[in-house]
Amino acid sequence: MPFCPEKVADNLEKQGISQLYLIGGCHSTHHLNECHNVIKRRKLKIQIIGIPSSIDNDIPFVDRSFGFETAVAEAVPFITAANVEAEAAEYGVGIVRLMGRETGILAVAASLASRDVNVCIVPEISF
Repeated sequence: MPFCPEKVADNLEKQGISQLYLIGGCHSTHHLNECHNVIKRRKLKIQIIGIPSSIDNDIPFVDRSFGFETAVAEAVPFITAANVEAEAAEYGVGIVRLMGRETGILAVAASLASRDVNVCIVPEISF
C-alpha cells in the first residue's frame, strides 16, 4: 500500500492530534516532509517533529543516531559465532555480511567491537 500523506493529515485532524513525532531515517523523513506540505497547505494546527534515526549512523550533523549502538551490539554475537565456526575447521573462514547503504560505518564499528575480525571489507569505498 503506497504512503498517502492526505490520509495521514485526515486521521490526525479527525482524532484531534496536534503533534506528530516521527522517528526514522531517509525514507521516513521524506514522508514526514510530504505530510508537512499537506498540513501546511490545509493550514492545520499540527506540529510535526522529526527525530533522525539510522543504523548506518550517516545522518548529517548527528554524532550518534538512534539504532546504531543497538545494531553494533547485535552484530557482535554473529561475528563471534562465525569465528567459532571458522576456528573449528582446518583453514576455516568465517564471513559475516552486514548491511550498509553507502558508508560501511556499521561494519567497521562492529569489526572493532568484536576483536575476532581479521579483515573488514567495505565495498562502498573505492580508491
